[in-house]
Amino acid sequence: MALASLLYAEILRSADLWLKIGGRPEAEIGALEPLLWRDGAKRIHDVITALTGRGFKVSMTTNGQLLESFVDRLKSAGLSLLRVSWHTTDPAMFKERSGGYGDYDRFFRGISNAADAGIPISFNRVLLKGCGADLPDQLRFVEGHGCRIKFFTLLWTPTGASTYDRFYQDWRPVVRKYVLPRTKRIERVGASIGRKRLRFWLKDGGLV
Repeated sequence: MALASLLYAEILRSADLWLKIGGRPEAEIGALEPLLWRDGAKRIHDVITALTGRGFKVSMTTNGQLLESFVDRLKSAGLSLLRVSWHTTDPAMFKERSGGYGDYDRFFRGISNAADAGIPISFNRVLLKGCGADLPDQLRFVEGHGCRIKFFTLLWTPTGASTYDRFYQDWRPVVRKYVLPRTKRIERVGASIGRKRLRFWLKDGGLV
């Protein structure tokens, strides 16, 4: 559900129509930054409250910069899952990767407060060559709060070949070094789109 150009009433009409035609009661709120969305006095937590009131399971993708101010309202609204990209724990690198605007301290307070409030969180991280020394800190957070983190690798494209050659990191040595020593069980799963995945259940909680 892309909210950037939708008004509150339009969102609910779409949700009602979706249910009417037999759609599954699930909604993923994304596109640009949902925490910036507003329609008059309505904010994103009002949308989530209305959707969960209709029986929807609602997840949301955010960059986390405004999360600290919304945690209690997202929790009360019934948000089922929060998706957040977390590619580094280094404040300087975090700022660089967010176009020079990211405030890592504010970001970290937001995800910490959300995790402490019991909102399930799924983090995404792109593995890059030479940028994995902070993974133990990140994995400790995942374990301590029972979160999950997904690792992605760069894909080669003709236009991105130079970036790929410079930064591509095979996931296997990363997992062997940082994840396996913390793992209690490995699960092989198949995806509906044909990709097979490995899930690493961590000894102290959390999932990779």
